Parts: sequence; C-alpha cells; structure tokens
Amino acid sequence: MPQWVECLYMLSSSFAEMFSAYVIILDIQILGKNIFLNQFLLGVVDISSKSLTLFILRNIRRRLSIAFSLLVTGSCVIITIFVPEEMHILRLIIFFLGRGFFAAFTCISVIYTQELTPTVLRSTLSGVYNIAARIATILSALALVTRKYFIHLPMILCGIIPIVATVNIYFLLETLNLPLADTVKDLEKRCALMLLYFCGKVGCVILKWFMITW
Repeated sequence: MPQWVECLYMLSSSFAEMFSAYVIILDIQILGKNIFLNQFLLGVVDISSKSLTLFILRNIRRRLSIAFSLLVTGSCVIITIFVPEEMHILRLIIFFLGRGFFAAFTCISVIYTQELTPTVLRSTLSGVYNIAARIATILSALALVTRKYFIHLPMILCGIIPIVATVNIYFLLETLNLPLADTVKDLEKRCALMLLYFCGKVGCVILKWFMITW
C-alpha cells in the first residue's frame, strides 16, 4: 500500500474521531445541571476506559479494537436520537458508553498512528493527523448550524461519519507485536508480506470451498 494512501485512511479516522467530539465531550447537558457530579462521572468513565485500554493494547489486534471503538462511538450518538428525554437513565448509559469508547479510541489511535508511520516521516505525519483532527473539531461545532434545517441533523452527522470511517480501518496494516518501521521501504515490505499472507488465506478458503462443493 502506498504511503499516501495509508495517510489518507488515517486522516479519515482522525477526522471522524474528532468530528464526533462535540457530542461526546462538549454536549454534556444530558448529564444534568450538577457540575461537580458531571465532572466526577466523566472522570470515572475516562479512567476506567483508559485503564481497560492498556489490556486491549497488549492483547487485542489494533484494527479490530480501533474499528470497534469508533463504530460504538458513532452508534451511541445515533441511538441517543431515538431515546426519549423521559428515559433519562438510559440516555445516561448510552452517553457514558459512547464516552468510554471515545476515550479508548483516542488512546489506541495515538499508538496505532505511530506504529503505522515510518520513523523518517513520523513527526511530519503526526502533525498532519493533528491538523485534520483540529479541522474536524471546528467543523463539528459549525455543524450546529444545520439544526435550522433538521433538529437532529448535527447528531446524525456526528454519528454517521465515525461509522463510515470504520470501513477505512480494514485497509490498514495490523501492527500488534511488530517492530516499528524505520523507512518507507520497510513499511512497503511489510505491506507486501501481509498481502501475500492475505491472498494465501483467501486461496485456502476458495480451495476448501471447491473441495466441498465438487
């Protein structure tokens, strides 16, 4: 996979992550008016999710964990639209679930982007990813303007974009327990080996299917 294609995939995930930041981080009026209780609950959720992330980083594949956390974050935002305000407890559970997976995604994303980027380009591409994230944060706040067209449109946008971005995670490399790539050539060699491995698995599945059917 060319380096610029991989960069575009990571840009999309960074953009999607921070585009949903408005709902997950800023729009906390769902929690009520008790500021001290709100901060305590948010702190408990963040500490718990980031502690669990340490286990995830050591034992679960990067693509699976980052795609699942991004998918759940977007899904929680979408589900909140259909939950009536009278069901306050259920809305709180969904909000904290999305907030927890958002916190986990931010931690995994930082590690994953560093593992995917060669050493010679790591600082440069980290800056590019941060720029994309900052632009997404600005646009997520501007998305509130769309409320005059449809009251739930900002929530739909903040939920759909992370869900769509999970598709791009499939095309990235798996980096669990692999050494960091020093140069672009090292990364290209790794891509070629993983492509051969994937083609070999697909070939085995097709061969077994023919043996069973014929």
